[in-house]
Amino acid sequence: MRSAINAVMRDKSAAIAWVWVAVVAALIIVSAVTIYQIHESDWDSALGGLLGGVFGFLGAAPFAFLLFRYQVRDETRRTHVALVREVTEFSRIAADRLQGCADLKAGIEPVTRKELPRRLSIPPPIIYPAVARQIADLPSAQLFVHFYNRLVEVEQIVSVISGRRYAGLAIDELHPSEVAALAEAWILVCQIAEDVLSKESLESPTLADDPAIARCRELISDALHRAREAFPDSPSFKLKESPE
Repeated sequence: MRSAINAVMRDKSAAIAWVWVAVVAALIIVSAVTIYQIHESDWDSALGGLLGGVFGFLGAAPFAFLLFRYQVRDETRRTHVALVREVTEFSRIAADRLQGCADLKAGIEPVTRKELPRRLSIPPPIIYPAVARQIADLPSAQLFVHFYNRLVEVEQIVSVISGRRYAGLAIDELHPSEVAALAEAWILVCQIAEDVLSKESLESPTLADDPAIARCRELISDALHRAREAFPDSPSFKLKESPE
């Protein structure tokens, strides 16, 4: 993660450096052409015009730099808001899937192996792939990466279990250990989502107090509470409770 952040920062620094090089080069070329074309009698006025242009450039440069910084910060803020919205939606789905695992454990709503991808998987993200290069600039960047990586792991687990067969079981019956594995995967997703959507991680009063995000935090909390009762031996719960 640190290497990714450094790479992004190097890209931005290089881009800014090339902008300055281009501006200075253009200024030198224009000045050289101007000096070449003028007569000796025009040296005073040419020198005055050149100095005026230089001072004008130096006066405008700080304003341009501040404008650039504002645009970068505004883009970062918009990216952060969009990504938090997507995480909120995926977290709501994750809480529902974890509740579904508890239902499976209790035998309330059985799911066949064939139905597993449709019932317990999750749709692919849209925002995250589009802004992946900007993640390093966002608050709690590492949590975002962990969250989406866990979603990929869930899809892999669902894919493996849905194609597996056990001797002595009905063709579509899920083994209890498979239900526990699915629950464990969704527990991890919900735990990370809880951290991503916490008020401390969001760093924005507008997002922290957003009703949809607050409701999602409640859904995650309810799902984790029920999962703790249904899967008391979950390694994730034990790890969360263990002192650091």
